[in-house]
Amino acid sequence: MKINELKFSSNTIILFCVVAILCAFFCAILFSAGCRKAVSDNDHEDGTDSIIHISFTSDQTRKITMDVKANEGANVIAEDKDGIRYKLFIPPFALKQDQSVTITPCINVKISGLGGGTCKTCQGADENCCHRGVILEPAGLVFDSSIFLTVQFPESMAFPFEKPGIIAYVDPANGEYDVCPTQTVVSERSLVAKITHFSGYVTDEVNHDRLKEAIKDAFSKLGSPTGSYFWPNLAYIWELLAIYDVCNHYENCSDLRSMIENNLYTSYEAHVNWKIAQSAGRSDCEALYLGQVATEVMALSNADQFRNLNSRLDEAYA
Repeated sequence: MKINELKFSSNTIILFCVVAILCAFFCAILFSAGCRKAVSDNDHEDGTDSIIHISFTSDQTRKITMDVKANEGANVIAEDKDGIRYKLFIPPFALKQDQSVTITPCINVKISGLGGGTCKTCQGADENCCHRGVILEPAGLVFDSSIFLTVQFPESMAFPFEKPGIIAYVDPANGEYDVCPTQTVVSERSLVAKITHFSGYVTDEVNHDRLKEAIKDAFSKLGSPTGSYFWPNLAYIWELLAIYDVCNHYENCSDLRSMIENNLYTSYEAHVNWKIAQSAGRSDCEALYLGQVATEVMALSNADQFRNLNSRLDEAYA
């Protein structure tokens, strides 16, 4: 019998399933707002900088605040001094309750250290043309469903993302740099990202070294719960898939795609083996939840390997 065909006759098991899935969901949300452990400057053996430095200044003169009703949602829009628009689309019921929402555009946005500090597409004096930022408040607010942040560049300035770019959640205090699922809409001169909480967000070009660090960080968080009932943390799988997607457009990122494919499979395989050994043939909802991971990785070139692991789960719980 296939995993998705399992039926439970015990109300206790059904209740356990619901609780376990809810716990896993909330763990994913909480961990997605977690902080990366900052590394010291010049941590590499060759003496190069190994931390991502992020700095910006909020432009209080451009701040926009709106009271949003949870059952109605809203579009909240702010514009920076250069005419770049930051649009926050809040669907109905994404907020848990009526909420005052603030968008504050940033000036002097700089990303340096690991991966360098200039944008390859920039010309002239503005070497940080691809680095723009915004602060969304109240900081740390988590949503019941995804909210979309759009950064739209005006016709009066060059659009630095003719090839796909990214929007990243950042925390300058500790070098936090988490890639959000991002779409580049060249015809509208925009980047659009799916976000899960309010914080600071910046735009950036695809930078190999910074993305590699983000991948390593996501795997360190994803891998730590392996061998527990709260693996996988889907928040980090979504980040890895977002990086994988944008890397498909860049030849110099093929090693990053392989890194995601191989390490994600290794992590998934380890937990499948652990779960089968722990359950000893019992049909429980952990197998159902674990099986969902394969549906998230069908875009990977080694997706068949994940299907094979799910087949093993099918057999174990038949």
